[in-house]
Amino acid sequence: DLMLVDLLNYPNPFSDYTYISFGHNKPGVEMDITVDIFNMNGKIVSTIKAKEEAGGYRSQNIYWDGSGAENGQSFYIYRIRVQTSDGQEAVKSGKLILAK
Repeated sequence: DLMLVDLLNYPNPFSDYTYISFGHNKPGVEMDITVDIFNMNGKIVSTIKAKEEAGGYRSQNIYWDGSGAENGQSFYIYRIRVQTSDGQEAVKSGKLILAK
């Protein structure tokens, strides 16, 4: 089964941009990746879609420039949903802080 581990976003806190990445147990498998970013009220403020064929056990960095972020809002939750080409799916969440 697909597993996601070691979520990371760097820098965190961030002011201009952050990179989100994760570890997994499926090297060489094509993956569809969706990152939803939620405000603290549970509203999606941004969605990032990516596709990759991981050469190793860590995803490529996924870039977020804070687009969709709300004025005065600094705490966000990001949810990574990954689906492999053979239909396996995994979801994991983390926190990020926007310091503007």
